Amino acid sequence: MSNHHQINLLVEWINNFNPELLKNEDDVETKFVLPFFKLLGYPENNRRGKYPIKAYKPGKKKGRDPEADHVYFSTDNQEKQNADTSLIIVEAKKPKENLEPHIKQAKYYGEHLKSVFLVITNCYQVKVFKRHRHRKDELVFDITTDELKDKKTVLDFYEKLNFEIVKQFNENTANDLTHSQYVSLEKALQRHPDIQDILDKGDFEPSTTKGKNYLRVVKDKVAIECNLPIAFDEGDCTIEFSSIILRGSTISLTHKEILGNLMTGLNTKPQWGTRHFLRQIEDNYFEASLGRTTVILSAAETQDLCDIFDEILSEYKSIIIEAENSLETWEFEPVDSYEGLGFNLCSVSQELWELMVQFSEEFDYDEGDSDWHIFERQSYIKVSNKKSVFPHVLIFPKLTTNYNNLLSEDEVNLIYMPSEFRLEFMENHYGSWQQDVGSRGTWTATYTKKWLLEEFIPKVIDYYSGKNFNYRCKLEDTIDNTENKKIPIQEIDEHSYLVPYLREIQESIHLSTFEASLLYPYYKSFTDLIKSTDSNIPGMDYIRGKLGNIEYHYFRKKGKEYSRYEQNWNFEHAVNFLYQQVERIKASEYEDSHNADLISRTFIWILEEGNLHYSQTQLNAAKKALIPLWELSRFEERHIYPNRYH
Repeated sequence: MSNHHQINLLVEWINNFNPELLKNEDDVETKFVLPFFKLLGYPENNRRGKYPIKAYKPGKKKGRDPEADHVYFSTDNQEKQNADTSLIIVEAKKPKENLEPHIKQAKYYGEHLKSVFLVITNCYQVKVFKRHRHRKDELVFDITTDELKDKKTVLDFYEKLNFEIVKQFNENTANDLTHSQYVSLEKALQRHPDIQDILDKGDFEPSTTKGKNYLRVVKDKVAIECNLPIAFDEGDCTIEFSSIILRGSTISLTHKEILGNLMTGLNTKPQWGTRHFLRQIEDNYFEASLGRTTVILSAAETQDLCDIFDEILSEYKSIIIEAENSLETWEFEPVDSYEGLGFNLCSVSQELWELMVQFSEEFDYDEGDSDWHIFERQSYIKVSNKKSVFPHVLIFPKLTTNYNNLLSEDEVNLIYMPSEFRLEFMENHYGSWQQDVGSRGTWTATYTKKWLLEEFIPKVIDYYSGKNFNYRCKLEDTIDNTENKKIPIQEIDEHSYLVPYLREIQESIHLSTFEASLLYPYYKSFTDLIKSTDSNIPGMDYIRGKLGNIEYHYFRKKGKEYSRYEQNWNFEHAVNFLYQQVERIKASEYEDSHNADLISRTFIWILEEGNLHYSQTQLNAAKKALIPLWELSRFEERHIYPNRYH
């Protein structure tokens, strides 16, 4: 059974589930837990009910072992169902019973069974804890069953807890040593140079191998092999380590894991804290969360890992950006679906969508030779022709559970998708899919939208409405082509047009730690731009609050008292303080996201509320400094953060 079908069944079941019908704990187990986990893909033979937790407690008489309500294992062989193969512990409680008092009990079971997840539920509420070896358990879900009825939520739940994913996580765990054992072993090896020399001879031979959509980079301690994406198709990679502790382990990372966890902080030092997958735990040791696997690495291993990521992921990132540029998709909202990544062009009514599909079926390219016989009969719109093996473009309705459900809605979003097969064919046979982009090859999003609104939809309306003027008007009125285009940065000639770009930066900047070298020109040029603002600008309390917050945190770190709030700030004080931040960041390696957020909010306020006086040179400098920061924020907002908690 496909994941798509399995998810649809889960969505349908959870939406029909009524917790009010459950009366006791046994009902919760049999009518909620068991069917729910069956739909998550867990085989019944891999489950053990009332599983005894064997734990020796000194000084206590032997009695009946405590029991976990349900334990799901990676194997259906009962003889091998033990702590090493346990995946999930489920504790079921009476309907509406408070779950908090039972968390400690569930964690106790988890410590003895080494399970990956703990689940506690009363059928109204579901708490899910992910267990980590070297840090406290992580609460990954605390939701109601009503919240699970949202498709995005249940999809997220499925993709984190379905049987195959959890089983793979358990199998891919690379390091079974405790943190303290690992560090002790590393330090012991370092104290014996002769042993260290022997181990170093086991290092990899550094090399770089590049093929078609393939890149392998090897350093002394780490080797990474990556299948690069083609346009918006998904890539993946595998990681190997040469150390005696991790040798033989292979960590596999999906496209979403690469984007969500590894892409930030490229070309920065591990200890700066700019890479989201790294956490420094001692001076020379780091904890690396690589997809579903967490490993402890030495400083040398961490540096090799980061150096390879910088090389491979810079290439990975450039491919995605080039695809967005070539296919002209940046201005359209991305839509992630089972068919791949698409982009929302516009919307029409259900009735008009049905007519568009009907027209495409009637004008199948095998049914005639007119200029409009360019479609291939599908439940979506596939624009093609007899001379080409692959379509120009695919246009899907916005995807829900299935098309029948979709077409019962009042509005249908038209989703642009390039033909994945066409792009792959051109890439493999002609060296570059980009050379095929155009009206006779792969259509861009911009061209497709123009064709829809100016040619195809008017043709459909004219074809089916005939002389019925009222019906024609009714169909035309359902077309929603709302556009919110910003003036391109290069064309901006007035400071207020910078604000939408600053807002986008501010919305994402608080999620990351940035290199100081990227933010310095931004701080400098925008402080120069606003420095001659009229001093009677409204909202000085707001400006003082934002900038004073930066100084307050600085004084707290230094253990000093902060008294600036008692002073009567004016705009000159604010400008002087901003220039102090310019000098501070000039001498820094990286910038705290808290500071960048507050300074960005200050710039936005002054640009919107102030009466500015500046030269064209100052405006041009601000625009130039804004472009790389905005492009980075745009990429992260679009491709990284939607995948971070996937």
